[in-house]
Amino acid sequence: MTSFQKLGGFLIGSIFVGAGTAALVRTPTTPVTSPPFAVASVPVVTPAPTNSREVHASDGTMNLTLVKNRTSYGTDESLSVSDISGGNKHQIFQKTYTNGGITLPANSWSPDNKYVFVEESGSNPTFLVMKATGEPFADGQAAIDVGAQFAEKLKDLKLKTITGWADMTLLIVTTTKEDGTRGGTYWFDVSYRNFLLLRG
Repeated sequence: MTSFQKLGGFLIGSIFVGAGTAALVRTPTTPVTSPPFAVASVPVVTPAPTNSREVHASDGTMNLTLVKNRTSYGTDESLSVSDISGGNKHQIFQKTYTNGGITLPANSWSPDNKYVFVEESGSNPTFLVMKATGEPFADGQAAIDVGAQFAEKLKDLKLKTITGWADMTLLIVTTTKEDGTRGGTYWFDVSYRNFLLLRG
């Protein structure tokens, strides 16, 4: 026969075996607590580093903004145009770079504020021309690659740099010869995409 009695936080059990032989068993009544569950750590998301630069039109009415966002796979770069107060803002160009990127010249704006040009560095450095409205050109492209036009039409020269605007649609292009000496200076006509020699 077995009987139990609670004493001092234990159940005392008396077990009668055979002719009165008894064994005492103590059973704790306090429940056993499981170890606390581990709390998973929550990762902290750090915003991607961002930087921007602005260039104002010469008449002070328009603004060109370059924004760069670094990511794990490169740098997202976008160009947007707005009026000087920030209104009527619209994007005109976007590209992801793993090498190089866009630089804004101080004189990016054409005199009539219809076009902007920027420098693009990387494996094939060039200059790009875009409409300030963001509309594509007749060939459906968002930008004219002046370097590609140059390589196609002036094969014996290398494009050195673009120094700025000579007129509403004319960019000033300086060149070098294959031997590294100074080449001619040209106008690049945005409307007709041709090069006009100014001086050799």
